[in-house]
Amino acid sequence: MTQEWRLFKSLERPLSTAEGLAVDDTLPRSVSRNGSPPLLHLYTFVPSVIVGKYQDIEAALRLDRCRARSIEYNRRSTGGGTVIMGPEIVALGFGINVDYPGLKGGVGGLFETMSRVLAGALKRFGINAQFQPKNDLEVDGRKIAGLSAASETGNSLLFHTSLLVDFDIPLMMDIMNTPLIKLLMMDIMNTPLIKLQDKGYNCFSQRMTTVRRETGRELHVEEVMNAIAERGTTVSANE
Repeated sequence: MTQEWRLFKSLERPLSTAEGLAVDDTLPRSVSRNGSPPLLHLYTFVPSVIVGKYQDIEAALRLDRCRARSIEYNRRSTGGGTVIMGPEIVALGFGINVDYPGLKGGVGGLFETMSRVLAGALKRFGINAQFQPKNDLEVDGRKIAGLSAASETGNSLLFHTSLLVDFDIPLMMDIMNTPLIKLLMMDIMNTPLIKLQDKGYNCFSQRMTTVRRETGRELHVEEVMNAIAERGTTVSANE
């Protein structure tokens, strides 16, 4: 048995954080009526950084560096941690009714369903990805996508994903206030800046990966979106 999803893609241009997040916040309301099929939104953001619903934005980010680099920052309505977004990262918003036949187990079931969709899409490019609780999709222990979800109404859920087609690690190091960065700086504070950057790059490269890195190909973001769309719009409820 298959369950049809509705799909729309924003391909004309990367969206501002205000635009993309506002559209996604309408998704749960659009599927709140019983029997409404899920709604999938695929798009990209302008260069930006987005924090989770419960994060302290000033603790998470170096806002002065964001402003200096003209990097937008905003807060999403779903949980999880800070994510760097941009034209080379697929953004995915998904609204689903909790009573929809293809969803089992509430938020936990939604994470498993969406991880299967993403893993199935990546499989088309020869990438073997696995869901690692509670909210990461990994390839050989390296994160390639982050998952987050929140209840929007009594009977519908909103889900967000960011899938790394490519990623700017030096940008992440510059604008984020993470404990890892602080520990790294303390560890090598007497070394030249270039060595600090190199060590930070290697550290993040061991923890994260991208579609282009795994395939060795300059895949276009739209190709990855299409694979997700093809996998996501027809999903077996019994997989």
